[in-house]
Amino acid sequence: LGLKLQNSLDAAVADGFLDKLNGKYQFCHDRVQETAYKMLSMEDRASRHSRYGLALCRYTLKNINDDAMLFTAVDQVNRGGPHIVSGSDHGSLLAYLNLRAGKKAMDMSDFASALAFFDHGILFLDENHWHDNYNLSLELFDNAVKCTYAIGDHQRLNKFSEQVLSFARSFNDKLTVIYHAVSALCDASSLDEAIEKGVWVLSMLGEDLFQPSSRSETLALIEKTRCLVQGYPEDLLLNYNLMTDSSKIMAMKFLSRLEISLVMGRRGVIPIVTSKMVELSLVHGLTPMSAIGFAYFGSMLASIGHVNEGYRYVKLAKDLVHRFSSKEVAGEVIAIATQTIGYVEPMQTTLEFHMQGHKTALEAGDIRSASLNFNLYCNYLFWCGGNMVNVKTKCEEACLFMKQHKMLAFLLNLRP
Repeated sequence: LGLKLQNSLDAAVADGFLDKLNGKYQFCHDRVQETAYKMLSMEDRASRHSRYGLALCRYTLKNINDDAMLFTAVDQVNRGGPHIVSGSDHGSLLAYLNLRAGKKAMDMSDFASALAFFDHGILFLDENHWHDNYNLSLELFDNAVKCTYAIGDHQRLNKFSEQVLSFARSFNDKLTVIYHAVSALCDASSLDEAIEKGVWVLSMLGEDLFQPSSRSETLALIEKTRCLVQGYPEDLLLNYNLMTDSSKIMAMKFLSRLEISLVMGRRGVIPIVTSKMVELSLVHGLTPMSAIGFAYFGSMLASIGHVNEGYRYVKLAKDLVHRFSSKEVAGEVIAIATQTIGYVEPMQTTLEFHMQGHKTALEAGDIRSASLNFNLYCNYLFWCGGNMVNVKTKCEEACLFMKQHKMLAFLLNLRP
């Protein structure tokens, strides 16, 4: 950092305030550090935190792979506070560094820390940031929304979403926050409102859903989709071209969100959404969300008697998760696919799969799929003849988890 500190540190060691071990310095006692810190005024503390943080930030800009130093630098700057900002460019740089740190924290599945970084990043923006720093502002708010959803803070999710909905320059720029708002509605058991909003977004993206008027029409739609897919060998599907149309990619995200919402409510509509996901995947190419479509498609075929055929497609769905290395969809795919796998493989295998799905979904911040896997694990544990004391304990753990994360739809489904 270009700072000559060794002589001063060695003097502090000689006076008994610091210890030096293997070339590293530390306070000889926590009380010494605490007292030294309290001797500084609030303004002096903020100034020193900021100066130290900014010196470290210069290092992190040159060494982009040093995550530990990035977190330390940004934390020090944040302790200094936004009043240290000397101009809009300075504020934008500190906001950008918070964005970087927040995204790194998200990669580590630490969504609470990531949200704190995004919060501070927003504080460093000037009052005209939506005009002067639109892209940076949008990315900070979008990621803040993702984190508030992951930790179940729906109140703050709505607060951040309002900003984006008010200042976004296009409908497409609003889609990320609408997507998580729809997810939050599902979690709160507001299924009809969630489905209505999801269908509206799909129509805005040019994807209107066919509404069968009878069971025979629904079965005909399933058979039509089945015949369409049968024309594609499994190895071709697994290595199929990728989807590149951004509007279709976003449509697949909303369709996938509708799928899991319908599981808890209007199950009769699932074939419509599933068929649309499979159709878009075959016509426009694959996206990670295609794995969800094929998982539901296989489950749907199994439910009408085509168990072995359904089993093939849910295995394809799991293979697609591996192809894309997508944690975002893994939890939901495991939850849906495993229910069909349980008809072909020993039921005991489902327990391991659902706990894996629960863990993977948590790492991705997908609380809904984590809840669904936990819910299904408890059900299969009972049907596998598990010890009833253990079943009761796991059900209580699942109920507590869902209550803490405001997963009312799944909680109501599990409670007696």
